[in-house]
Amino acid sequence: MPSDNNDRLLLFLDVDILFNSDFLTRCRLHSQPGRKVYYPLAFGLYNPHVVYTLHKLDMPREDEQLNVERKESGSWREFSYTVSCQYLSDYIQVVEFKEEPVFRPLFTSSVTSQHGNGNGKSVKYGDANMSLFGDSETASATRWGLELYRQYVRSRMMVVRVPDPDLFHVWHQVKCDPTMDWPIFSSCIHHKAITEASNAQLGMLAFNLTSEMEETQV
Repeated sequence: MPSDNNDRLLLFLDVDILFNSDFLTRCRLHSQPGRKVYYPLAFGLYNPHVVYTLHKLDMPREDEQLNVERKESGSWREFSYTVSCQYLSDYIQVVEFKEEPVFRPLFTSSVTSQHGNGNGKSVKYGDANMSLFGDSETASATRWGLELYRQYVRSRMMVVRVPDPDLFHVWHQVKCDPTMDWPIFSSCIHHKAITEASNAQLGMLAFNLTSEMEETQV
């Protein structure tokens, strides 16, 4: 329980996140003021138009795709640090402790849709049309999440970093602006590739496209 009645539990979310009440329970359990914060790993869904077509499977409904046991449909996002649960008092302390300014989080005020995944009600948070590196604010939010995570790691707080079976990142199209600085553009292309499909699936896709091109040239 919080030591201060005015303390509040904060939940920071990335765009295009689906979660349910079980996730919120773990968010509360793994957050303790002055002691620990929760940095869950979300299961990121691949491009369903690629993976299900590649495996010659009918595309299931979005709620049926929310299954961490379907390895062909996605992977754990070990590189993402934008989803976290912590108390306001801890957040203020680590931000004030940092000598350099911490990037501000990117907030969105509306819940765009609701879905059920067979395990209670899920909520989708964020704008599906927003690309990860499409603008400076979104890129700043991504850097902010990593910087905040590093601050907690350097502190005396325990950082609970585990996969959460009820936290999903829904695939959305990533647009990389070629006019951006090269490091950001390169990171955008890399992010787009690893969220499109697995390495094996991308290899299969490239092989199929090469075979089709060779057939058309014959």
